[in-house]
Amino acid sequence: MRAAALAIVAADGVDGQGGIERFVQYLSQQYTADAPELRWFIQKTRFGHGVRRHMTVPLALAQFAWRCASGQVAIAHINVAPQGSTFRKMLFSAVAKAFGVKTMIHLHGSAYDTFYESCPPPVRRLIRRFFASADRVAVLGDHWSKVAREQLGVAPERLLIVQNGVPEPAVMAEPDHEKAHLVFAGELGERKGVDVLLDALKLLNTNAGDWRATLAGGGDIDRFRRQAEEAGVAEKVRFTGWLAEAEMGALMSSADIFVLPSREEAQPIAILEAIARGLPVVSTPVGSIPEQVHNGVSGLLTTPGDARSLAAALERLVRDAAERRAMGQAGRALFLRRYSIRQCAAAFRDVYAEMLAPGAGRRAALKGSEADWSRD
Repeated sequence: MRAAALAIVAADGVDGQGGIERFVQYLSQQYTADAPELRWFIQKTRFGHGVRRHMTVPLALAQFAWRCASGQVAIAHINVAPQGSTFRKMLFSAVAKAFGVKTMIHLHGSAYDTFYESCPPPVRRLIRRFFASADRVAVLGDHWSKVAREQLGVAPERLLIVQNGVPEPAVMAEPDHEKAHLVFAGELGERKGVDVLLDALKLLNTNAGDWRATLAGGGDIDRFRRQAEEAGVAEKVRFTGWLAEAEMGALMSSADIFVLPSREEAQPIAILEAIARGLPVVSTPVGSIPEQVHNGVSGLLTTPGDARSLAAALERLVRDAAERRAMGQAGRALFLRRYSIRQCAAAFRDVYAEMLAPGAGRRAALKGSEADWSRD
């Protein structure tokens, strides 16, 4: 096998159902399109599905160690989230460092700050050493930059902000239907505020005009279907389960309002997919969402956990198609300025080149002949 430059380390690669997996999918697609000189592969940290996949971490680690030892890796782009993800990625980072591979920690996942604070002091020190060992630490916005500096102890010169990105959609939304279509996308649970959303839809059912809602995502669907029935909105609310990329794109393009009333977030891919299509967004000011959704301009931000404020925001947009269109256009303009996957991928390629520039030898350059650096 010819030498490869880049290992994108992610728990389930592109096979999972979370935002990190979707981001890795989009990033790798863009590298294929725009960077034929770059050799890369996706390194999973576990294989298969279900509980047993956690038992495959040693196998994945051994595979990665062999790739590093045989000179196939110049940079490990390590995608990190709270909880078990952090401790698994510590192992992969240690292996990379042992073989002289440069590492970049890419911090994803909601509530990393509260996760860190919940850990006992010895574990906090371990986490800080993990972040200190990285050649670069990439975060998703100003909020997470502050967390990285003040809690995780990342030196400013090693820290960079790279916004998430999504592809240009094939079909735009037209958010001016007479019967407003509300769309939610994400794991169905309390972290994403699905319980609050259904309480808000109960209030909306008595106060606002005609509407329907689609909730897309895995999770405890039966629980929330029962809540919808108890709230008297079951006939207006559809649960789809998890959707693949094409299906999600079609759903987003049929929407009038995207709603994500999360209690905790990092920088949701789903919001970027919504504004890329020209949808107004109703969400909450947690994580980096205020950087994605400018309150009163491209959407409305409501108090986390507050069904009444959420219902009021939804009612405002359900009743006013002109405002929906105006907010959608503002969000679309923000996407074009900041959140294209093309811009994101280009930013990371620049960082990789910078990381390797001072070195020499087999790991000294990111670019080269197609024979040396084309995609794995």
